[in-house]
Amino acid sequence: MAITASQVALLVLLLTLAIATLSLSTSVTSAVTTEYVRTGSLGQVEVTAPMPGESTRALTTSALDEMAALPGVDSVDPNYATSLPWPDRGAVLAGATWQPLRKTLLVEGRSPSGAGQIVLPERVQAHSTAGLLGQDIVIDATVRIAEGAGKSVARRFRVVGIYSLKVTPERPDTAYIGFKDSLELAAARAGIPAGTFAATRGADAAVLQTGSTAAARTVAADLVQRGFGARATADRVADLAGAPGLVRVGAWALAGLTCLVFVTSAIARSLDVGRRRLREFALLRSLGWGRERLSALVLVENVLVTACAGIMGVVLGVIAAHALLPAALSLVGSPRAGLEVPWLVLGGLLLFLGMLGALASTVGARRALVRDPYLVARADL
Repeated sequence: MAITASQVALLVLLLTLAIATLSLSTSVTSAVTTEYVRTGSLGQVEVTAPMPGESTRALTTSALDEMAALPGVDSVDPNYATSLPWPDRGAVLAGATWQPLRKTLLVEGRSPSGAGQIVLPERVQAHSTAGLLGQDIVIDATVRIAEGAGKSVARRFRVVGIYSLKVTPERPDTAYIGFKDSLELAAARAGIPAGTFAATRGADAAVLQTGSTAAARTVAADLVQRGFGARATADRVADLAGAPGLVRVGAWALAGLTCLVFVTSAIARSLDVGRRRLREFALLRSLGWGRERLSALVLVENVLVTACAGIMGVVLGVIAAHALLPAALSLVGSPRAGLEVPWLVLGGLLLFLGMLGALASTVGARRALVRDPYLVARADL
């Protein structure tokens, strides 16, 4: 039961794609998870304010105090979102509260430690901000002047840090300011005092720091029971939404496609063996070859071809994955990491394909060998 060159080439191509994507999926997932472990994010709980129509609780001052009092919670860092128009650059930055964990994003400078300090992204509208470190920028801030009224005034912020855009928790044009500044600007935008804003409307989000992934999941479950919209960061990482998730789905889809095409090809070869090699088998049987010997010949032939195709697919897949890994890591904003090949999964895949090839060859050989060799030889004359 010979396997044609086109069938071998197709199998090698599919194996290469499947192995490359499985390796990339494993490597990218490991890199992202490692980065979260390094920064302590896997011990965090993310709590969000209710969206319109949702029934979860607002992140008011009393709610934040309630969270801080929960067992296992080390700290609570609220985020008050605001808008920061920057006339000199013709840009409107999304203002957010600086949180201690974000220090891992810094490429220059330091965290804001007081009022009037800001951390900018490394680029704003394709222009670098590196030269602004230590300088003042002017922001058109909204300041409350009366109940329900405000005006735009120029406010100076000292640039104390520049953060990397490779990992952007909010938006790529987000600028971070201190807790007091962000609360005051958010309240002024709403036209109410800062204390009233925090006590009634509350924060847009909050991050709770715990000591471990298990503690974060316990705290998240407790918060959900209390009516908050909470989720452990570890659960979000496990889902790997976005690019890593697409890579993983694509990897398993290609692995499944490889198996499907191989199964289809094996069945087709099995059904076609009587037509393509019947005379060959008949001549060998007339020379004294028994059915068991011919069956073993076909079996070894298919196993060897499948093994060669598998080895070629593994080699080419690993080479392709190694070449594409830097681009994949850059896409998800993870640091450089080594290639991790899931050898156990790949070994199982190749073993499964080998078993399918052996089964198909055995079925095909037995169908061909039931024919009388002398009648076949005479019919071919």
